[in-house]
Amino acid sequence: HRSSWGRRRPFILSGTCLAVLGLLAMWAASRHVLPFVFLVALSCLQLAVNAVYAAQCGLPADFLSADPGQGSEKSVVSGLVAMYTFLGSLLAMALIILTSSAPIHVHYGIYTAGISLVCAVVCCCATETSSLSSTSAALTFSELRKSFVIDATRDADFFWVCAGRMCYYMSTSIATFMYYYFRDMLHVEDEARCKRVIGFLAILMQCVGMITSIPLGKLSNRLGRKPMIYISCMFMVCTFLLYVLAPLVPSLAWPVVVAAAVFYGVGSGAYLSVDYALALDCLPEGKTSAEALGLWGVVGFFGSTLGPVLGGYLLSFTQTKDEAGGSGGSYPFVGYASIMLFLGCFMNLLVIVMTHKIQSVR
Repeated sequence: HRSSWGRRRPFILSGTCLAVLGLLAMWAASRHVLPFVFLVALSCLQLAVNAVYAAQCGLPADFLSADPGQGSEKSVVSGLVAMYTFLGSLLAMALIILTSSAPIHVHYGIYTAGISLVCAVVCCCATETSSLSSTSAALTFSELRKSFVIDATRDADFFWVCAGRMCYYMSTSIATFMYYYFRDMLHVEDEARCKRVIGFLAILMQCVGMITSIPLGKLSNRLGRKPMIYISCMFMVCTFLLYVLAPLVPSLAWPVVVAAAVFYGVGSGAYLSVDYALALDCLPEGKTSAEALGLWGVVGFFGSTLGPVLGGYLLSFTQTKDEAGGSGGSYPFVGYASIMLFLGCFMNLLVIVMTHKIQSVR
């Protein structure tokens, strides 16, 4: 893209403007009960947010490539990206708690103001050089198609990075089922209490991850990227094994669950602290950093989408029947154990196997 603002900021600004319009349209559709308009507005919002995400992923890579002497700082950048990811989740959780008694429409205004403010900060602080003098061929359908393809023979390392990332996000998608896990396995049947428990554990996980991400990112400079991924996955495996164990020891169930939350925070902090750096180390040939990192983001979204589909199937396959003979609303231990062992433990072990196949990074 040719612009006096550089290559990334125009997409960040235009994507944010489209996202603001999408949020305002969703607010209006929600107030006037217009489901089709709401769906269209939501689609526009998702498109805009993905455009902003792809552009902002390219910014740190551009700054690092502009100064080859900063290669050792990739881990610090990756740690910072992870820290702000956790901070964003914490702020979102705080927003939900602080506005729990307010109408849902209040959130649209808050999110609109929030993304507008962040966009202004990024566009002012990220000083890109002009790209007016750059030359690039016109975008064709063939080029667009190639942007979604990884050459597994030429760019095998980046392929394994993306495959491992998909498996990792499939494991984290287990969060979708935690409300039902606490209801059925730990017998937290009161909805308000169940939400408070999930909120407390989510805040604990995010805080642990935020605190550990930068130190672990720096530590990866000494240990290497791959050993940090291995450590992360082992913490995640322990997390899901603890969730399987908790219902089997009722007297220690809550201490086990809290320990699992801490393990999850350390594991996700370790993974995210090197996730971005590992992708930068294995960027494929023939793609720009933003193009490659956009694809890297897509596989993460795909894993987050595929995980709940598989997990929902496993739970529904083991679902119990209520006393009236209809389809019951609760699920047995074997269902939750299945998703914890398959989506949680097995997927993280696959991440280790796939990461081990990466040759260009230690």
